[in-house]
Parts: sequence; C-alpha cells; structure tokens
Amino acid sequence: MDYGVWVAEWMIRERMWSNYNIGAIGDDNQMKVALDIVLRPHNKLARDVVSRAFSHWRLKSAMQRKTCRAL
Repeated sequence: MDYGVWVAEWMIRERMWSNYNIGAIGDDNQMKVALDIVLRPHNKLARDVVSRAFSHWRLKSAMQRKTCRAL
C-alpha cells in the first residue's frame, strides 16, 4: 500500500473516532493530498486523469471566451 493513501485513510478514521482538537484541515491541504494520491506512480490511471483534466479545462476556457465575446 502506498503510504500517502494510508496516511489519508488514517486521517479520515481519526477524525471519526476521536476528538483531539487538532483543528480543521484546510481545503488547500486536502487538495494537495488528493493530487498527491491521484498523481503518484501507483495510480495506473494518473495519465488518463491528467489528460481528462486538460480536456475539461480547455472546454471550460473555450466556453468562457464565447461568453465574454457575447457581452
């Protein structure tokens, strides 16, 4: 098992089972952990995820440009 995945699972379980006033994990840190887990070499779909993300970004950018031109 990849240690990053283990740590993320541990963090989730600890939040449910205990009340250690550690504080909230910010959205930026959650995103960093998620990206780190998704893009690690253990994930066989990492290249597909990146490819689809770029395709989605291009589509959103094109739609935004069309909206801006219409204004």
